[in-house]
Formats: sequence, structure tokens, C-alpha cells
Amino acid sequence: MSPITIDDDKLKALLKQALVELLQEENELLCDAICETIEDVGLIHAIKEGSASPVVGKRVNGRLGTLFSLLYPNLWSLLNAKAQRDLPGGFREFIFPDDAVTGLSFLGVAEEKVTSLFKRIGKRRVSDCYTRDISGVDSKKRLSELLCEMLLIAEVSKLSPVKPQLRPKNENGRECDVKVKVCGVDLYVECKRLEDPGPPGCRSIAKSGGPKPAKVARPRSMDIRSKLDHDARVYGQFPHGTVNIVFLFHRSWAESVRYIRQALFGDHAFFEDGDEVQLRNDGLFAAKEWTNVSGCVYGTIDIHGKLVLYALWDNPRAMIAVPESVWTKIKQLNA
Repeated sequence: MSPITIDDDKLKALLKQALVELLQEENELLCDAICETIEDVGLIHAIKEGSASPVVGKRVNGRLGTLFSLLYPNLWSLLNAKAQRDLPGGFREFIFPDDAVTGLSFLGVAEEKVTSLFKRIGKRRVSDCYTRDISGVDSKKRLSELLCEMLLIAEVSKLSPVKPQLRPKNENGRECDVKVKVCGVDLYVECKRLEDPGPPGCRSIAKSGGPKPAKVARPRSMDIRSKLDHDARVYGQFPHGTVNIVFLFHRSWAESVRYIRQALFGDHAFFEDGDEVQLRNDGLFAAKEWTNVSGCVYGTIDIHGKLVLYALWDNPRAMIAVPESVWTKIKQLNA
């Protein structure tokens, strides 16, 4: 394999051209131009092969950092000095999937949302909350979780006439993502992004009394229950007796709405449709600890950074219910 070289003059010219287009063109056209720029200087290939060549990898990573700082200056400013010198692996993996346009475009959306958070909440507070986390991202999955969280906060902050409060602590020292004021109500919001690792056709729908068949995964609803209940203990992230909503973002091979509804209301709920779902004792909402959770929302964030909401659920046993006026405002965020 021949060595990869990057001519400084050519790189500067290409970067200048890309930045001019940043000011003049729409985001989709920009992404195409940047991808062509990166491909022209061999960055994609170098990053994929750079782990085998520390010298090449270091040189390419430095130039990638320069490009990143020019295209996404506010997102770049959240990185600490070490991460700016050596762009974390999660960013490299995020920028260069099989479809580089998608990674670049979504980072452009994230840049817009971070900019809006700086204006609304203040750069110092946003940096205090996110610099440590985002500077240490070692995987695309972890970076996706943080970007999803920041994008959600930017969207729900639109509903608040007062400055949102990032990561408010409760009486036990734990924290959720943000507190906003909606229709005069203090609303606490927590974002959870989950991924379904398994393909369809290899999973049970519900728990069974007998042994699990070989090569058949347990029900996805059990994984969701475990992530929300045992791992995150999401019910303990909110102050006691408050109005709050858990936003769930769940990438799956199959029917996310049914999986989440099954986890919240019980196994029977997988087969139920409509707004009225009966709560049974094997659902998370039936647990005593979960009475501190007012409701849940399942949605996604599209490539343009807009919320797409598929389902909203009240907790029938919540200590404090979500007022209908607040649900109405939440629904208005739907793209």
C-alpha cells in the first residue's frame, strides 16, 4: 500500500472552499462538499488505516481536528485541550460510518443545537455539564447518547419562558437532564437512548414458564425494563413529588412502541393498541418506586434535529400526573 500524503496548500484551499459553501449553501449541499473535500485528501482511508500507522494516524487526526474546529466551532469548544489535540474515537467513528454524509450532517445539526443552548443557558454552564463527558467519548454509541440528550434539551427548552436548568439535583444528589417551565409548571425531563442489538426473528415476545430455547434471545421488553429500572434507576433521578417525563429513544429492528409499552404496562400490553392500556403488576409503572415518574414519551430525532413523537403514556399510578396543558405543549414539538 502506497503511503498517504496530504499537501498543506491543497488542504487549505479545500477547507477555504468548504467554509465559503458553509456560508452560502444549504446544509445538504455543504455535507456533500465536505465529504468530497475529505475524500480528496484521503482522510477517510487514512483514519480507517491509521491505527496500524501511528505516524499517519497522528498527522491525519490533527488535520481532522482542524477541519472539525472550523465546521463545528461551538461543539469543538466543549472538548477539553486533550480531546482537541487528539479527537476522541467516538467522533472519528461517528464522522466516518459507511455513509459519511449522515455523520457530518447530524454533527451540523448538533452544532446548531449547541449554539442555541449557549444562547439560552450560557456557554459556561453548558460546558460545565458536558465538557468532561463529551471529551471522553470512546464510541459512536456514547456520542450518540450525548448528542441525543443535548438535542432533546434544546427542543424542550423552546417551551420554557424562563432559562432552563441543566442537570438539577434532587434531594438524594442525583440529577435528571433538565428542568423547564411549561404552562407555569416545573417539568423535569430525562433522556434515555437505547439500542436493540439483535435482529428480528430470534427473540421471545414474552417471558415463558419453561426453559428458554437455544439461540433465542429474551424478550426485548425485559432488556428495556432492566436498563430503566435496575441499571439507570430512572425513577430516582427526579425530585420527589414533581411533574416529570422520561423521553425514550429506542433504535430497534422491530416494533419499538410495542416493546416499550410492554415494559411499562406488562407483557399483555404488547398485543394491545389504542390509548387506553391496562396496567398490570409486571409493568414498570406498577412498581412503587415508579410512582415518582409522571409519564413517558417514545420518539426519535430526525436528520434535521426535529423531534418525531410516536407515543405518549401517562403513569396511571403517578403521585403527580402530567397536566393536560403540558402534554399539549409537548405534542407541539412533534415534527
